[in-house]
Amino acid sequence: MMIFINLMDNAIKYNVANGEIHVTSTINKGFNKIEIADTGIGIPDEHKQQNI
Repeated sequence: MMIFINLMDNAIKYNVANGEIHVTSTINKGFNKIEIADTGIGIPDEHKQQNI
């Protein structure tokens, strides 16, 4: 629940003026997948995890 709240809070906090937030939920093989997307500034490259 805390992760969901944090993602929603960030989507609101870092969005642009009059931006949009899209929340979708799907169930596949008994698992619920929740996706949150916004029109905000995004995560700077230096804060993204690099998978090598």
